[in-house]
Amino acid sequence: MDIDVTIQPFNKTLHQAYERLLPELREGVARGKLSWRFENSASPESRFAVATDHATGEVVGINAFMSLAMQVDGNQAVGYQSMDTIVSPRCRGQGLFGRMLTAFYEASSTHEGLLLYGFPNDNSAPGFFNKLGWKRLSAVPFLIKPLRLGYFLRRIIGEKARFFDIPLSFAAAKDEGIKDILRFDARFDQFWERIAPGMPVATVRNQRYLNWRLSDHPEMHYSTKAIQDENGAILAFVSYQLIEKHGGRIGYIMEALALPGEKKSLVRLLRFAIASMRQQKADAALAWALPHAPNYDSYRSTGFLPMPEKIRPIQLHFGVRPLRGGLERGLELKDWYISYLDSDTV
Repeated sequence: MDIDVTIQPFNKTLHQAYERLLPELREGVARGKLSWRFENSASPESRFAVATDHATGEVVGINAFMSLAMQVDGNQAVGYQSMDTIVSPRCRGQGLFGRMLTAFYEASSTHEGLLLYGFPNDNSAPGFFNKLGWKRLSAVPFLIKPLRLGYFLRRIIGEKARFFDIPLSFAAAKDEGIKDILRFDARFDQFWERIAPGMPVATVRNQRYLNWRLSDHPEMHYSTKAIQDENGAILAFVSYQLIEKHGGRIGYIMEALALPGEKKSLVRLLRFAIASMRQQKADAALAWALPHAPNYDSYRSTGFLPMPEKIRPIQLHFGVRPLRGGLERGLELKDWYISYLDSDTV
């Protein structure tokens, strides 16, 4: 089969190809998830490596590269996150995965992208790291806070664990001085400007990005709580959600950030979020945080622990590939800040 690989922006043909190649995503597509991710995002235009059957014109492979406004060593930059690698069953085993990624690398002169990063699973990681020039930085830094005993015992003793399904803590959520955030305003731009120097490489978490990622998501429903000073400036905020996943009710801390010197505020917000999850009978709370992250100590102060690999719901790896020569920051783990906001699954 003669297959052409080209680089394209998101378009109607790709929209239809997603539905055909990934029928399990049709419900999300109908709700507008693709348009939200690739057309209505807070960032420059996303790009796609598209494999097409030369004889029929049918799309037989897609690799999506979502563009993101990033900060790299104090400078604004465009980065891409590798997502949604899809190959038609009849075309597997023909090297399309590598061809699509290579086509994107070779087209780097046509866009402003500085680096490409992502979170390959165990199946795709060998291709990224051994054949396609990616550098593996670490496993994804899962943290976990157990909330109900039965969820973990079920993995050991099976259904008998229901007799031991009790909360591991009974602390109530205290909301005094904690504000609900439905949409993010200019105060969050000011907040980002103050915390950004502590994050050499990160997606820009300003009001535009936060509204797109948290307030405008077509499927997920997040709660955001903040503490502010007497003038209304944001001191700290936490965003979280609770969904049925991995055989239980799992709470996700999507983001937890504070101004320098406001650890107490962040700890208080995390405790509020955890108590809220517990009241909704969550089995566990999860977060992503690297040990050098500015919020790591706050997570540990509220009972989060590094998740042992044996109980991880999925094995994910964190890696990066430069798209330009001379990249000095972003190739070492210590440069990065990531959280669940960087995940495309929750």
